[in-house]
Amino acid sequence: MTEKPDRLNSLEREIAALMPMESFLQIHNRLKQLRKEEEQKLAFLSELQKSYIQAGSDEERDKVKEMVGKIRELSKIAREEIKTLQREIQNFMPIERAREFYKTYVELTEDSA
Repeated sequence: MTEKPDRLNSLEREIAALMPMESFLQIHNRLKQLRKEEEQKLAFLSELQKSYIQAGSDEERDKVKEMVGKIRELSKIAREEIKTLQREIQNFMPIERAREFYKTYVELTEDSA
């Protein structure tokens, strides 16, 4: 029973030796949120594509194009934030290592919850 808490404590110490644990978690939680939002935008863009095809007038198509433009602008902002957050992590460790740490952290904390 103490194996998972021990592994979690060990992992937290390993991460904290490289960067503040709180920052690590905040960055990864934000990255997770941004990626989820990006997936939702992609799904919405797919729906807009269908709407564009079904549009009955130039006015309707223009409205769809406008919404697509807004979504693309939001995605551009989100991608920039993702890059910034990844650079913050890279100041402390390689991205792949951080991903593995976070994946393991989530697995250990979900199991113990």
